[in-house]
Amino acid sequence: ASYPVKVIISGTNSSKVELKNVGSGQEQDVQLKMSVVDYDNQVNTALSGGRITISPTVSGTSVLGLSSANIINGSATFYLLVFVGTQGLVDVPFKVSSNAIDAWKMQKQFGTTSIQDPINVSF
Repeated sequence: ASYPVKVIISGTNSSKVELKNVGSGQEQDVQLKMSVVDYDNQVNTALSGGRITISPTVSGTSVLGLSSANIINGSATFYLLVFVGTQGLVDVPFKVSSNAIDAWKMQKQFGTTSIQDPINVSF
C-alpha cells in the first residue's frame, strides 16, 4: 500500500455514509468502523497511532460522544456517537478527516487536499 488518501467504511470500497432517521441527541446503537486507505482502496494495515475524526460542518449541528478514534492497524472504531441537529434536516454533511492523510501529498498528486466524502445524516 502507498500513502493514505481517504477514509472508508471498513469492509466496503465506499467512503459514502448515509444515516437516516437519526434521533437528534440520541446515542447511536451501532458501531461505525472506518479504515484509512490508499488510492487503490487498500487498507494501510501498517498504520497505527493516527486518528480519524468526525466533525460538524453546518451551523446548529454537532457531534457528541467519541467523535475521534485512534487508528489501529489502519482502522478506527467509533462508539457512543451522538449526532445533534434539528428534526427534519436531510442529508446534513459531517466532515470525516484523519491526521494520517498528508494534505501536501494530496495537493501534489491530485490537485486537491481532500477526496473525502462526508457522512450524510438525516434527522
